[in-house]
Amino acid sequence: MLSVTPNPAKAFLSRYRHLEARRAALLDEVTDIMARATDTAAKLRPVVAASGASDKLGEIVAAAVDTQACVLESSAQIDAQLREVLAAIEAVPDERQRLVLTLRYVRGLSWTQIQEAMHYERTQVYVLHGRALAAVRTWLEAHDVCDMYKL
Repeated sequence: MLSVTPNPAKAFLSRYRHLEARRAALLDEVTDIMARATDTAAKLRPVVAASGASDKLGEIVAAAVDTQACVLESSAQIDAQLREVLAAIEAVPDERQRLVLTLRYVRGLSWTQIQEAMHYERTQVYVLHGRALAAVRTWLEAHDVCDMYKL
């Protein structure tokens, strides 16, 4: 059975959609955390006021803020990785090749959708894609991203 080594440029570019989904999930988590903290604080306010135990309310809000900070830091790291993928695409010298990469890896379109959007035959799209991947691989090598993607 023939074993095919995955193309490192494809692996690098394919991260984009997954990173976007993860960032969206993290930002949803921030919204949920703040909503829960606000809801809990509103519910505890009368209890805290009656008992004089103001620490509980402060602990809840502090925990929510700490969690929010961690989630936002992770989101910022994901943003940096997204920018790195976009920089690799922008480094491809041919505009048509950049378009193929953008449609495929950033927008997540199928080969048929790319073919229709570009008004090209499927083989033309594949040729552009192959050349674009070679340019991205060169960019990865030049930017020392090689080790991570087994170049």
